[in-house]
Amino acid sequence: MIHTMAEIKARSRALNKQKGLKPGAWWFSPGNLRFFSSRVSSVVFPVPGGAYFVTSEQFESAYLSGGRYVEAQPRMWTLRFCSDDGEIETCGDFQGYESLGDAQRAARFLQTSNDHLKTSEAQQ
Repeated sequence: MIHTMAEIKARSRALNKQKGLKPGAWWFSPGNLRFFSSRVSSVVFPVPGGAYFVTSEQFESAYLSGGRYVEAQPRMWTLRFCSDDGEIETCGDFQGYESLGDAQRAARFLQTSNDHLKTSEAQQ
């Protein structure tokens, strides 16, 4: 069972090394976090087989090819699951929560219900 964000990052990093991925392709690489304007909550919701955690991403305004301007979007929150082997997956919809509190309530619900078994069983 995973109990801290440091454990999630270490397990994810070890899995990526095992897969032979370059550091820039890793889930928690500074470049990836910066590109997606990501924030990672330090609160972890341990369950058998891994842990839930919450991230947020925000699309910032940009000019796209052809000169088209795209407005900045509001920051939204995503519920994630890290299995004991370091695999990270999105639970539900990407950016499916409008607030950190909403995403954390969903994580707490999964942690205290048997619904987390569906996620960890899917890993096997």
